[in-house]
Amino acid sequence: QIASVEPTCWSLSIEQWIFFVRTCMATQTWKDLVKLKGEYAITMYDVKDHFVVPWTRGTGCSVALLMNPQPRPADLMVSHSWSGSVVETYNCLQSMVNHYNVPSSAQIFYCTFSMYQAEDAVNGGLSIAEQLERTPFAKIIQARPKYGMFVVHTTVSEVYSRLWTVHEVDEGMEAGIEMQGLFDMYRWTGESFSNAFSIDTSQGNCRPEDKAMLHRLILARGGFDRLDRKIIAFRKLMQQHYHGLMEKAVPPNTQRWTTSEWKLEWDTMSRRFDPDDGMSYYPDSGYV
Repeated sequence: QIASVEPTCWSLSIEQWIFFVRTCMATQTWKDLVKLKGEYAITMYDVKDHFVVPWTRGTGCSVALLMNPQPRPADLMVSHSWSGSVVETYNCLQSMVNHYNVPSSAQIFYCTFSMYQAEDAVNGGLSIAEQLERTPFAKIIQARPKYGMFVVHTTVSEVYSRLWTVHEVDEGMEAGIEMQGLFDMYRWTGESFSNAFSIDTSQGNCRPEDKAMLHRLILARGGFDRLDRKIIAFRKLMQQHYHGLMEKAVPPNTQRWTTSEWKLEWDTMSRRFDPDDGMSYYPDSGYV
């Protein structure tokens, strides 16, 4: 149970993350959410409410700990917005393996699945507040995970509207770890990146009881402006990566294209999830 495990070990592998999300996608509940909201508008709030909490309630264990009875330290921190698109995040994690040399077996900390979300006061479980008191984000980042930190950017939510993700960049800078941005190349455009360079992390929100504490931490280390500059720097690298991918994906003299007409050749390890084409498989993952 989560109370007996060090926060640095609240992790699951990338393969397990993909397996869990695909299991959600195979349910009637997911199909109902698609009809109600549209595929790309389904968020981690939906996954928590409809899948994570019902499937973990009463156990005192997060999804990560249920899938890993022998917990292992996180190799990588994944920073994300709860209101970000699940499908875009799914594609981002596959891109992380295919284009950033992160193995699919790497253990990641991913808040929604790594923390116990049920808030049911079960013996051995912890409330969200009790888990936050153990400073899991800071401890994992301070442990300098092997693959650093990746920040998931989706088109439906500004990831830094959440003050906790701002805090994660602050901790990453303090620890001196590598930080990189992820995006779904089938959803982002040149215009999306241009708009992403306007950032004011001081406007991030979170629970009122956490906001003052996070502001004090960030201000004590030099304030929000330096975080804005860091985020802009890795978003510029994301933009360069995007243009590089587009040069490979778009034929010469092609002005417009659709994902169903032209796709990159992905590595054999996996292929992306496309709502129009259906899910493809991880043939070597052991989770098919």
